[in-house]
Amino acid sequence: MENSIASRLKYLREKFGLNQHEYANSLNTTQTVISRYEQGTRLPSVDYLLKVKEKYHVDMDWVLTGEGNMHSSAIERIEVERLREEVSSLKTELLDMKISNKQTLEKMSLAYEDFIERLKQMVDLQSAIIDKGELVTLDK
Repeated sequence: MENSIASRLKYLREKFGLNQHEYANSLNTTQTVISRYEQGTRLPSVDYLLKVKEKYHVDMDWVLTGEGNMHSSAIERIEVERLREEVSSLKTELLDMKISNKQTLEKMSLAYEDFIERLKQMVDLQSAIIDKGELVTLDK
């Protein structure tokens, strides 16, 4: 990449996958203005640079001098904070799922215990019927 403001502005636009028209629309300017900035036939206005900084979170030192990172450290902090919030949210979801699964298992365990108890009662009842000789069978 050529080391000029024009080449860095073009690189920035291409990095976001935009053509000149799309990029111009996103910054409320014209494709002609973008073309002139990227060709180096016109220096970008302060207003334009501020729009680029705000919209695309670009470090103006990088745009003007080529030094530093393209993206400002502010965007990195925002991204880190967003990721922290996402991780926290996922932890909460997992904890809720764990509690929900534990509650479900407890309910299933109680239902199983109830089923076993009723089965024992049925066996005891059947045994009592057999002892009395009152067993009724169904023929198929």
